[in-house]
Amino acid sequence: MKIRKLVWIMTVTVLTLVLAACGGNAPAPTAESGAPSANTLSKQAIFDGGILGGGFSVQYPDSWSHQIGESDIRLSNDTDILSLDSEPTDLSTGTIAMSVSLTPASDIQGFDVTSLVQTFVDLAQSSSPPPEFGDIETITLDGRNAAKAIGTVAGSDNMLLAVDLDGNIVLTIIIAPEGELSGHMDTINAIVASVQLSPAE
Repeated sequence: MKIRKLVWIMTVTVLTLVLAACGGNAPAPTAESGAPSANTLSKQAIFDGGILGGGFSVQYPDSWSHQIGESDIRLSNDTDILSLDSEPTDLSTGTIAMSVSLTPASDIQGFDVTSLVQTFVDLAQSSSPPPEFGDIETITLDGRNAAKAIGTVAGSDNMLLAVDLDGNIVLTIIIAPEGELSGHMDTINAIVASVQLSPAE
């Protein structure tokens, strides 16, 4: 296994467990909209590649904030969540937090969106308590192949969403209070659909 890939897997695995992010058979793809009318994405965050390479940008709503991590861009409509060193013990009603990372095509080595989500579903089972996931669902998001898994743990909804972006894979980890994730899906889809690769320097 290449060192870059090992570092990437370890980094995102730790992030997955810190955020309490959460298999199954993948059904036929379904389509999901990526452009909600009520959520204008007026801000932009840029990740320069960091320790893993693969620069990208993402747009998000004006009322949200972002923080650049070592391997990701973290987004939330609650600024306080972004400054926490560990997972919040209780999410306030209406709160949503996301981590967006990108794996360059050169580091994927045989993974596709479904197998990547399955890998992190499996890795998350080492947390205590382990999250409970439904089946992995294969979808299309803004015309791109994608896969997602939704689960619950410790009173929160969790989703892993992987999207193919020109042979690279965008991995997004999302948390929200239990029962509230579905109300944020238009915003989530729009944010993920906005991800663009940064030009190589």
